[in-house]
Amino acid sequence: MQRIALIGCGRIAPAHLDGLKSPLFQRGVGGISRANVVAICDMNEKLRQERQHAYNIPNGFASVEELLGWHQFDIAAVLTPPDIRADVCVPVLKAPKHLLVEKPFSHSLAEARAMVETAEKAGVILAVNQNYRWIQPAPILRERILGGKIGRVLSVLLVDTVWRDETSGWRNKTSKLALSVTKLFF
Repeated sequence: MQRIALIGCGRIAPAHLDGLKSPLFQRGVGGISRANVVAICDMNEKLRQERQHAYNIPNGFASVEELLGWHQFDIAAVLTPPDIRADVCVPVLKAPKHLLVEKPFSHSLAEARAMVETAEKAGVILAVNQNYRWIQPAPILRERILGGKIGRVLSVLLVDTVWRDETSGWRNKTSKLALSVTKLFF
């Protein structure tokens, strides 16, 4: 049984919690280990308690330091805004704990390198959540682009039909707008 701690209780947290609480993760089928969300961490007490109660999570922490002091988890999922991810991820990786981080991976290349180097030194897995990279038609599009079947690509428009309330959260802050742009790396 893998013991999971979620760091960050914002808009994306319910998607992770619903997935981790699904029968697939509870039974441990198809090579997937059984998972148990044992802790949640967020400095927003009201939001943390709401998520903790709604998903029956036994432990709640107001800071990463408190969570790491408790240390009774195997994997952390970091769901914080990108501009603070390195400050959250590096201590978790040093703990050492395996880590899944939401995209965008980091606020800068230097922070990304620091996280990768820390994970390598600690001997833990650092993974980035890439929900669009592995679903169709992404691999088909990649194959066609690399094979020269559609010509030179000048731009790509992705229409995401998932409703989001963009009146709040980090994407609505002018200083964070550049982080909302995602590049396809081949």
